[in-house]
Amino acid sequence: MITRDSFAKEYDKFLKALTRRVKAYLRDPNAENVHRLRTATRRLQAAFALLPKSTRKQPKAQKAMARIKKLMKVNATVRDQDIILSKLSMYKKNLTYERLTGDLRKSRKSHLKQAEELALSVQKNSELRVK
Repeated sequence: MITRDSFAKEYDKFLKALTRRVKAYLRDPNAENVHRLRTATRRLQAAFALLPKSTRKQPKAQKAMARIKKLMKVNATVRDQDIILSKLSMYKKNLTYERLTGDLRKSRKSHLKQAEELALSVQKNSELRVK
């Protein structure tokens, strides 16, 4: 049986994982760190949804989760571009693919800048602890 304390421990584990993933992501936003950050945000969101309504509705918790959702959305675009770029790398060198790859890299860089700003915001303002 899951108790409030055991759930709080699990929830805190997800929150700590998110903190670690944000640090790694900010250090090196490579495809693997993008993926790991997305996984950590999804897990924390799922755990957050299981918290009592009174906890979820607290203004600080709402703001923190809104930041995480924004990060997740922008990071989803970066992740999609990483996947497309990895698939394109399997094709023979071709001028069309090279142009497409260049455009995708520029777009990724732009979205990544946005995502990094959001990640810094999440890192500085993480008010999702369970008491």
